[in-house]
Amino acid sequence: MQGQSQPQRSVFTSFLSWPLVGLLWMSVSACQTEAGPERDISGKMLYERHCSRCHGVDGTPPAAAGAPGFSDANRMAQLSDEQIAGIIRMGRPPRMPGFGDQFLEPSRKVLIAYMRSLSEVKTKTPSP
Repeated sequence: MQGQSQPQRSVFTSFLSWPLVGLLWMSVSACQTEAGPERDISGKMLYERHCSRCHGVDGTPPAAAGAPGFSDANRMAQLSDEQIAGIIRMGRPPRMPGFGDQFLEPSRKVLIAYMRSLSEVKTKTPSP
């Protein structure tokens, strides 16, 4: 066995191994870095962007829209969060499009909470 030499690596193989090591190092180190600052989810912003045109900025829809409102506390009390989430996902054809999985669950929950807030009674503080 003494006269056998070890197979030599070609220059091409050596040349390719360092970039692969570098790529591996970058992918491992990238998992340890932050993706960026977390942002609060605004139910109001989501509502204004996706819902207010038909359902009204304050939850009272324009008459021409023909959409249900969210300012009626009795109506909102009849709907569970799951029912509202289902309507958001599936829509109400032919007028309301379904948003499918466009909203992740945390965003959907914040949106539903904001929609419910539109039916809360706002009390005015008396002037002194």
